[in-house]
Amino acid sequence: MSNKITAWLISFVLWITVLDITHGAVPSFTSPATNSSTLTVAESVATGTVVLSLAATDADGGVITFTIGWQSPASPTKFGVTGSNVVTTNTFDYEVATDRQYELEIVATTDAAGTDSASSTVTITVNNVNDNPPSFSSNIYYASIAENTAAGTSVKLLTVNDADGDTMTISITAGDEANKFGTNLKQIVTSSNIIDYETLSAVNFQYTLEVEASDGGLTSTATVIISITGENEAAPVFETTGFSPVFTSSTTPYNIEEDSTTGTTIVTVTASDTDLGVAGQITYSLGTITKSSGVTASGIFHIDKVSGLITTASNSFDRDPVTGGLEYYDVTVIASDQGPSVRSATVAIRVGLTDVNDNSPEFDKNVYYVSISETDTAGTSVLTLTATDKDATTTSFRFTIDAASSPTSYSTKFELDAVTQNQINLKSVIDLDAPINDPDVYTLVIEVDDGVSSPLTSTATVIVSVTSVNEFTPTIAGTTVLLDENASVGRSVTTVTGSDPDFGTFGDISFSITDI
Repeated sequence: MSNKITAWLISFVLWITVLDITHGAVPSFTSPATNSSTLTVAESVATGTVVLSLAATDADGGVITFTIGWQSPASPTKFGVTGSNVVTTNTFDYEVATDRQYELEIVATTDAAGTDSASSTVTITVNNVNDNPPSFSSNIYYASIAENTAAGTSVKLLTVNDADGDTMTISITAGDEANKFGTNLKQIVTSSNIIDYETLSAVNFQYTLEVEASDGGLTSTATVIISITGENEAAPVFETTGFSPVFTSSTTPYNIEEDSTTGTTIVTVTASDTDLGVAGQITYSLGTITKSSGVTASGIFHIDKVSGLITTASNSFDRDPVTGGLEYYDVTVIASDQGPSVRSATVAIRVGLTDVNDNSPEFDKNVYYVSISETDTAGTSVLTLTATDKDATTTSFRFTIDAASSPTSYSTKFELDAVTQNQINLKSVIDLDAPINDPDVYTLVIEVDDGVSSPLTSTATVIVSVTSVNEFTPTIAGTTVLLDENASVGRSVTTVTGSDPDFGTFGDISFSITDI
């Protein structure tokens, strides 16, 4: 910046008093010639500089010498006389208030008797010179603003002074290649070019400006470091293609088994945010959890707020409708950024429950009582068994007659139907009558399993009672008995015998005389 030099006028007002000395004529000043003579001196004038040439005449023709009678202010001494010249004997500083104006008494003396003299009073004004550059209050200034700050916003007020009192201009000389800032008097302000936080990662999200203050001649510089803070411009976005396993749709379930334990992994979700800094940092949480029945639930699942991993938080899942089980849960997942005004996004995922063989099949009765006849033929249906299973998956039951059945001859008498499997058929006739005498009670232990590779089973007891049938006519062994005509009443005549192979009461014989 160029120097600006302001001229100050130094005025000499000379009052010349001619003294009437009886010894001779007094000197008469010819320089300065009049009381209106003026003189200026710059504050930067060097010591020994001539500021005024003196001249006087003496009617007696004597030699005239010049001296300074007094100076005001008296100290420090600023002027002296060398020959016929007033010269500076010290330096000046306009910025010191007492160093701006001086009055001098110039005395002219003749050599005749040394008593003939004249004096003149000179007023000298010191002119200000631009000898002080502007001065910043600090070498480095710090400021912080948010991205997208409106144009014209004050960023930093700079404290800068000029001891000369000159008018100053502030300008940005380096560090603002994108023209994001400007100046307004002593302020750094934003320009109309929007500041984008996300583009400043390479410079640590800062602008380092060099500013210059100029008074028109002298300059000085300072550094302004402006930190830019991010605004929460963007909301998180779920990246479903990055889910693990991959997301298909909100109704395509991520399946877990109904017997899953606490901490079972379901899916890892992921989201992104184009903001940098805390405004782009995402945390995950769970929103509403709705059962397939339409009822809301809580405490069922857990999500890691940093990784997005969703796991089970319970081990009490049930898929089986018979026991109040569910088909799925619809879970709302929330991704939230950490900006000053939080933004978030949601995605719905479905967690399905797959059936596990956790219920044994059950007979409709623990004990069945069945009665058949000894005359029933082989292939006769004895009993059709009914079993159910609470598991959601349809099963094909398998029935067997357990070896715990009794008596041991059961295996020759009963079998399961080859087609229906759940029907007990008579395998061979049960003959209660002599001489065979088959048992009349059978205890069959029937086992059913649910037909899977690792089946669950249950048993029921079938008590089969065999009823006797009156199949045979009694037979009597005939005999001829001779009886004396004089036999007394009550005398035993003979004993007859009979037989009946029927079992039980049907084989009991009673005798009677039906004809004589």
